Amino acid sequence: AAGFNLLGNPYTSFVNSGDFLSDASTNIDKSQMWVWNSSTANYDVKIVGVPFVLAPAQGFFVKAIGTGTETFAKSNQATTGDSFQKISRTEVKLLMNNGTNKRFADIYYTDTATKGFDAGWEGEVFGGIENSVDVFTNLVADNQGKKYQVQSLPISEMESTVIPVGIIAEAGKELTFSMTGVNIPSDVKIYLEDRIANTFNELTDSKIFKITLSEALNDVGRFYLHAS
Repeated sequence: AAGFNLLGNPYTSFVNSGDFLSDASTNIDKSQMWVWNSSTANYDVKIVGVPFVLAPAQGFFVKAIGTGTETFAKSNQATTGDSFQKISRTEVKLLMNNGTNKRFADIYYTDTATKGFDAGWEGEVFGGIENSVDVFTNLVADNQGKKYQVQSLPISEMESTVIPVGIIAEAGKELTFSMTGVNIPSDVKIYLEDRIANTFNELTDSKIFKITLSEALNDVGRFYLHAS
């Protein structure tokens, strides 16, 4: 049925999520799936461009856009549980913690991505449930208002690209922002801009930024991510 559907790896072996999505029928959104993360009590999006290891019997959600049957090809199986496609892309993971819940938004920088939508390289926040706490980004170009947990951008324009960051959080809550990075150039710093307070807050070198909201947030417009 249309909407979010729960599937599961039927094999006693590991399955490459990227292979499964690539081989899937047109009845589902072939670009992304969502997997439960027990450490954050939230669903993480997995995109085709960055394959994920599905353990034996592991469940996951897909977005159905038609009616039909999905088949797990035997060729999707793997003989190891090691990470698939270890590559040297640049990654910035923006982390947000309200003291109870941990959330993140990932930015991948590659040679092939654009500022708009790149099939298989953007992943939305799970929409099967409404999160009362979340962090996400909007597309830098051709934004359609969708909330992305993963966005991919051209690395050649890393320092000139300003990324809209959306927040869902209650008033009176202290939010702590930090980041982790992979292959970030040594001379590049990452900042979270707060346009209400008119501040640029560095997150590189294990720095954190804390703020207590005077009013609830449920959209983009206040925070923006910069590389400089």
